[in-house]
Amino acid sequence: MRLHHLAILSALVASAAAQTDWSMFQGGPEHTGFLAVTLNPSTFNVRYTRLVSNSTGTQFEPVTVADGKVFVSGSDRVLRALDAATGAEIWQVPFPTANSVNPPSYANGRVYVQTGNHASDTYLRCFNANTGALVFQTNHLAQWERYYAPTIRDGGVWVAGGSYGGMYSFDAVSGQQRWFAALPQYDEWTPAVDIDTAYAYSGGTMFALNRATGAERYRIVDPFWSWQGYSMYMAPVLGGQNDLFAVQSGRLIRFDLNARTVAWQQTGTHTGQPAVHAGQVFALNANS
Repeated sequence: MRLHHLAILSALVASAAAQTDWSMFQGGPEHTGFLAVTLNPSTFNVRYTRLVSNSTGTQFEPVTVADGKVFVSGSDRVLRALDAATGAEIWQVPFPTANSVNPPSYANGRVYVQTGNHASDTYLRCFNANTGALVFQTNHLAQWERYYAPTIRDGGVWVAGGSYGGMYSFDAVSGQQRWFAALPQYDEWTPAVDIDTAYAYSGGTMFALNRATGAERYRIVDPFWSWQGYSMYMAPVLGGQNDLFAVQSGRLIRFDLNARTVAWQQTGTHTGQPAVHAGQVFALNANS
């Protein structure tokens, strides 16, 4: 979801901050969308509305909330840190030569973001979360793709990239590239990562890669894949029961990682990103 301005709900921010941060896409490296909080929507009220940019038509990517801050980027090619309690801007970093500034992620006092512009300005960049000072920037290959937020776990960063599609792994402290694995050329996704494997669902196939080396462990072909363009608009979701979920072409799909097959699919008009916890999966279908 992209926003033209940013509004914070006070009850949600206060409750969630006491439990855990929303530090990357769908909350964490498994992308489950689960937070251990209890919320009462009837008590929600708008604490503030923050107009982040005055640029006409500016769109903003999904935000990251961590360490009492909101990190947001968008089509105005600026990365910003806001005070989560007040909406006041803490710092900003513009990228005037970038074609895209993708959604940010947070880990251990640092903010990570991919910028893209073919060969001239395509980097994984890391900033100090308190000051906006550059910690490192590492060039990688891409064309003019857009990506979801970097996935961070156990001192590593995994992102989509490559001139003709793929996945990168970087050291989260130094920025040094660890490996690159070629995958089908699709954008608008990010890997899911567990204790030893990095996962991608791209071009009709689910890929499981050794997270330390990038070597392919196995793949699962989706026999009902329907091409919808060269953007995936989703990330794989680890269900916690040796399974992985995805939404594609209106279908909600469950992959069995032990049997290495499609366990089941629900047809319909599923959209967006499923959320999973304790053996239950939640997904939008026909706007419900």
